[in-house]
Amino acid sequence: MPLTLLGIVFFGGVMAIGYLFYGLFTDLAKVRQRGIPYGVPICLVGGLAIAVSAL
Repeated sequence: MPLTLLGIVFFGGVMAIGYLFYGLFTDLAKVRQRGIPYGVPICLVGGLAIAVSAL
């Protein structure tokens, strides 16, 4: 998998997980009103799909 795609998957996932933890430790209802971090499953499943398609 190219380094660019690895960076997108890794850093996108880290940022989305960080946003999720921020919501859990502050006020999750307020974070949900602004948007649920769908980036976690998108980055993880997207990275897996790219890795499988490269096989």
